[in-house]
Amino acid sequence: MLLSLIKPQGMFLIWIYCFWNYRKRWKEMLLPFGIVLLVTVPISLVGSPPLFLQWIDNLLNPNTQNEYWWSVNNLSLTSNLGLFLGLMTLLLATLIVISGRLVGLIQWSRDHLIASLLFLSFFLMPYASQQSVSSAFAFLPSLPGLAIQWVGILIGLRFLDYNNHVPLFILFFGVVAIFFFRAREE
Repeated sequence: MLLSLIKPQGMFLIWIYCFWNYRKRWKEMLLPFGIVLLVTVPISLVGSPPLFLQWIDNLLNPNTQNEYWWSVNNLSLTSNLGLFLGLMTLLLATLIVISGRLVGLIQWSRDHLIASLLFLSFFLMPYASQQSVSSAFAFLPSLPGLAIQWVGILIGLRFLDYNNHVPLFILFFGVVAIFFFRAREE
């Protein structure tokens, strides 16, 4: 729930997951949901015009500078590849992760689940910044995963036109992180 305060655009699948898990005990969700609303709604009403209206106006009428930064910073697969190809790419990545889990290469944990839901949310949303995805990677710390990210970025920048394919690189790094992360026993 606290992630909703930091990265609300990445939370829609986690909210669906929470509401599904608590569907019989829905009253337990009222307090956390109320806290998120209590914190986010007043913040959205600050400013003149209110921040949420500024945000909507910025989406509907972006200036040239915002359009440029969104184009180089957006890791949404559905925006970058189109809806069909973006969904097929995510489906392929999901099948790879499921296969890894079925053959025992991934020791699934709650952290894997939360990170996967965050990754999927970011890749499905019309816009999600590269900085946003750090919240998903935070659930999957591993030195081999980090090393592969560094090497991949360096190779991508030097040989593979990294800047024009950021969402695909981030998806690859996300799948790698899921494979290499090992949750602690306790």
